[in-house]
Amino acid sequence: MTISNASNRPQPRAFSPLKFKSDPALSTFRWEIDMTQDGHNRVSMMEGYSKGQGFELTNKAELLVRKLGNPLSLYLPKSDEIRLYENLTQLPSGQTLRIPKEQQTCILTLYRSGYKAHSWVAQCEPILTHLNGIYQVLTSTGQPPQQRSGNARKKVWFPELDHSKYTFANLEQLQLFCRSMVPKHGAACMNKWWNAHMAMQPELAQPEPTGAAIVQSVPTTGEQQVTQVAMQGLYAKFNR
Repeated sequence: MTISNASNRPQPRAFSPLKFKSDPALSTFRWEIDMTQDGHNRVSMMEGYSKGQGFELTNKAELLVRKLGNPLSLYLPKSDEIRLYENLTQLPSGQTLRIPKEQQTCILTLYRSGYKAHSWVAQCEPILTHLNGIYQVLTSTGQPPQQRSGNARKKVWFPELDHSKYTFANLEQLQLFCRSMVPKHGAACMNKWWNAHMAMQPELAQPEPTGAAIVQSVPTTGEQQVTQVAMQGLYAKFNR
């Protein structure tokens, strides 16, 4: 009879967690962490990416909230500065392309005592509220908030994506709104939003009535200017 050595048995998954391995090519965000040189940190700068194995959240803003909680806030007490960059861009063709590091836009800078939000992050209230909460705990305790498993799965609410707030007059208005939200939430997220809203407002997919409505003429210069002003008004209305 052969007696097996228990130490040689494969360990259950709970006791041998998978190590996070980043996916630079498909990560939405990249960050650089300047570590405090106090004799405890072995490196001066750490680089990281938002995506590991498996899928990544399609909503950019919600993904950023998740990454601020874990891992980035954990480094705040032992770093001097953390810089977050857009790592991917969406081409008009729909293709996702990685941005060269030297061309990436910094969207957020974190310090021990505060932060500076740039680009679309500066106008994203849920992200700013989450950041203020992190720094409130950090200031009072010296440590970032403890992440609970339930909070990690809790969906982040973005008021501007509430379908009940919008009744679009036509497909052009719906398209304009979705495009205005791509920098903040991402193309994949807004494609899903488009499909969900079409289910709520199916009349947008109906063909235009025949008859006088199809009679068109070349717009005059004045009509073109009115149309341009109206489109700018829609951008101002939706791009908040």
